[in-house]
Amino acid sequence: MQPEGFGDHSILDYILLQAQEIAASTSRADLFQRLEACGALVRIEPDIEPTMFRCATVSQAELADLRRIRNVVRLGRVQRLETTRMVLDRGEVACRADTLFIDCTADGLEKRPTKPIFRDGKITLQTVRPCQQLFAAAMIGHVECAYADEAQKNALCVPVPHPDVTDDYLHMMRDIMRAQMAWAADPGLFQWLVGSRLDGLTTPGFRALLEGNGPVPPEKIMDTVRRAIENLGRFTESR
Repeated sequence: MQPEGFGDHSILDYILLQAQEIAASTSRADLFQRLEACGALVRIEPDIEPTMFRCATVSQAELADLRRIRNVVRLGRVQRLETTRMVLDRGEVACRADTLFIDCTADGLEKRPTKPIFRDGKITLQTVRPCQQLFAAAMIGHVECAYADEAQKNALCVPVPHPDVTDDYLHMMRDIMRAQMAWAADPGLFQWLVGSRLDGLTTPGFRALLEGNGPVPPEKIMDTVRRAIENLGRFTESR
């Protein structure tokens, strides 16, 4: 994915679109319906409610290929594999003795408890934007070099846990928006972000929007983001 555009839209366009839909949503269910309708989120089976969200990306062509797979077993997690059967949480599936099983279930980005990134002269590496480890490492390194006060460094580098279940998407988007607003308020950090090749959101186009040189007034953007954050907080508190 290219930050400044693929097709007729940039990543920033899609983030702003999500913010608009979240700001306009009236409930958790309405939020996910809106995001699915605008293409921000997709599910493999349109009539199956997803339970997991782990930052996976998929193209429309890949999605079409995935939907060609019809023999899908929905009986929970695998408990054990035997010679002629696969035993799951809610049942079992018969299989041939020469069946080859490939385990693709490992979570490469495990959700773990967070802790302050800067503490007692040590740095605990964690993501400051979900599922972007390389950007997080660069961001933390820059903040360590550019700021002296530990409290200020921790305020700019708030750890964000990796998402796991669908409701984690709500927390993730709230944290992204909060962080982006805090970073944009720091001129020095904002300038560094615009020049960082690892940051796909804080692009020159984003700076132009905040400076009033885009198609949407910056006040309207900030109002949309604030309303989106309020809704995300309200929906997460109700769960």
